Amino acid sequence: MPLIESLGIESVIVEDPYENYESPNSIVDPAIFDKYVEKVRRLMESHIYHDGKSLKEFEIIANDIVHDINDMPYDVIVDIKESNSDLYEHTVMVTLLSVLVARKLKLDEKRKYNIAVGCLLHDIGLRFIVTRYKNRDFSNANPAELFEYKKHTILGYSALDEESWIAPISMKMVLSHHENMAGTGFPMKQKNKELECRIIQACDAFDSLISGMECKRICVQEAINQIKENNGKLMLHNRLNLMLDKNISILQVI
Repeated sequence: MPLIESLGIESVIVEDPYENYESPNSIVDPAIFDKYVEKVRRLMESHIYHDGKSLKEFEIIANDIVHDINDMPYDVIVDIKESNSDLYEHTVMVTLLSVLVARKLKLDEKRKYNIAVGCLLHDIGLRFIVTRYKNRDFSNANPAELFEYKKHTILGYSALDEESWIAPISMKMVLSHHENMAGTGFPMKQKNKELECRIIQACDAFDSLISGMECKRICVQEAINQIKENNGKLMLHNRLNLMLDKNISILQVI
């Protein structure tokens, strides 16, 4: 506000007198969320440290998440807040958000399942790189670090080569979750038109912004504004902006 700024006041905090009487409404119960995180952690680390052990157990987690989202009231308001840049928490949150968007778009059960699988595995390639990626601005990274970081999409895709149970579209989600419709993403600067790929690209970008995964962390409202305004950083397609506008209507910033 110009008047407040003219008084030399840089920020204002508004106290909510009802805050202590409110219960945040998570996408899933926090205890269930934590169980998903630990399952993802166990399976990922087992795969990495036990010579490529099969990831087929992710089928169960994917089906469970789709079931949990289907059981939610359709008009529920979900509270969203910033989180820590933990790989496994980020993985689960991107999966929950993506399946929530898929339900909002009335996609069928098979597509929701494939989306869940692609999301659960989308960042597995980060386990194979040595560059620091938490709460970091990669626009300032040196070329060698940037190259190392960008390899994670290809490394993740390659790590799933023998997982024949994964649908082709889920594999493509893993490879292309950092692509965008402007053709400026990586690793191949593709303009993916598949809705599954567009969903993960948006939800991954959103949760990365509010958790500090692979970028500097910002507040939820600022992240929503970036997506809505199509500010040139996320380069979201118009159809995706519309889709996210619908989804944001069921999110509440806390």
